[in-house]
Amino acid sequence: MSKPREPKASPHDNTVRFERAVLGCLLETPALIRDAGLSASQFLLSDHQTIFRAMVEQQDFDLTTLVPAIGERLVVYLGSLVGHIPLQFPKYAEGVRRGFTDRQFQQLHESLGQCTNGDRLPKLKQMQELLAAESSQDWRSIFHTLAEFEASSPFSFAISGFLPCDGITLIGGLAGHSKTLTMLAMNRSLLTGEPLFGWAPFSVPQIAKRTMYLVPECTIPTIWNRIKMFRLQEFIRDGRLLVRTLSHREQYVDLNDPRILRAAEGAHVFLDTATRFMSGGEDAENSRVFANTLFQLLAVGARTVVGAHHAPKSFEESKYMTLENILRGSGDLGAMLSAGWGLRQIDSERNAIFVGNIKARDFETCGSFVIEGRPHLDEQGTFAMIEPPGRARPLREYLEETKQDKPGRPRVADDTKMQEAAKLRAEGKSLREIGRVLGVSKDTVDRLLFAYDARKDTVQ
Repeated sequence: MSKPREPKASPHDNTVRFERAVLGCLLETPALIRDAGLSASQFLLSDHQTIFRAMVEQQDFDLTTLVPAIGERLVVYLGSLVGHIPLQFPKYAEGVRRGFTDRQFQQLHESLGQCTNGDRLPKLKQMQELLAAESSQDWRSIFHTLAEFEASSPFSFAISGFLPCDGITLIGGLAGHSKTLTMLAMNRSLLTGEPLFGWAPFSVPQIAKRTMYLVPECTIPTIWNRIKMFRLQEFIRDGRLLVRTLSHREQYVDLNDPRILRAAEGAHVFLDTATRFMSGGEDAENSRVFANTLFQLLAVGARTVVGAHHAPKSFEESKYMTLENILRGSGDLGAMLSAGWGLRQIDSERNAIFVGNIKARDFETCGSFVIEGRPHLDEQGTFAMIEPPGRARPLREYLEETKQDKPGRPRVADDTKMQEAAKLRAEGKSLREIGRVLGVSKDTVDRLLFAYDARKDTVQ
């Protein structure tokens, strides 16, 4: 095969490999010619100039249509250049542009030695303008190409309807309202493939390669007890669950640490709590810097980034959930999210948690729901979904029940009425008839029976 003649090696001749890559990509994906931002004169080799000029003239081409323009010899040569990565086309094109600029700059630099003192200044000005032009001519490289869009992955979930891939999710709530337990439940689902909270719609489309749980405010004994509660020991053993705690001898490791970035590739990253990894306060400026740090984790290949975040003290008096009243600090934190969930404990004895969505970017969220921790966490190592989306009442109703019940002991459903409703149903009574006996609405009877069945199924 006859190859184009190449000049003697020089510091600038490395651009030849970029020229070959550009031509190979264009042959495989002719549409890239629109994003090339190149001219034939920028190519070092005359044969490459001939090929590129013919491609520009035809726009839609293949080896057959190029034969009349470039001849069989160059067609055979061009066919040998396939195999380069179209997604890397902007990088290849930039290599060609930079090589052209370097050659021009070198020519000007060499001509300086032949100039008189009076002629040197114009040459230096040309060199300065050349460098400035190089920066401005590269404007296309800061934008995505069509090939990048076409090759991108579609929107997807790590946990269907709950945890979007390639985004940041925050779990917000007051201290002691099960943020850590909820994130460990997410780890369990991702690692086992089990639906989150045992609810089928919160399925896991793909079991996680690994998860990282960074908890710099807990010691090993504390987090180990919780890991055992969720039956996650085997994943520590096989290296699929990576954990860092306050007990580690290297107490602080920045999220920008190369080791963290390497471990994050292909992993789901959990930060408990997220603000422990912020520098300074929770103001707007520090929040923007923190957001960039989290986006860097995604840029290196993290599948998701999930953080626990404290709600402001004022949320204790709130009867509803919003992005603003759940996440303490600057609104910039909420702006960076793909998803956000708020937690509110409504029964301390059963550790019943009201869960509401506070942010959903690019997906339609489910309604609020209620999960229950006891006795399910101890017995099965998971929360139970006792009032799924569509059945849970507004948060204010649970909180109003709390005021009517014992202080600090809110309830999801009265045990006695739940048992009586189940008994009457077994006797063949309708929902309306059961409601008349218990003195409650038909909807409340439906909720009581669903809670009874959910608890019974979980125990079994």
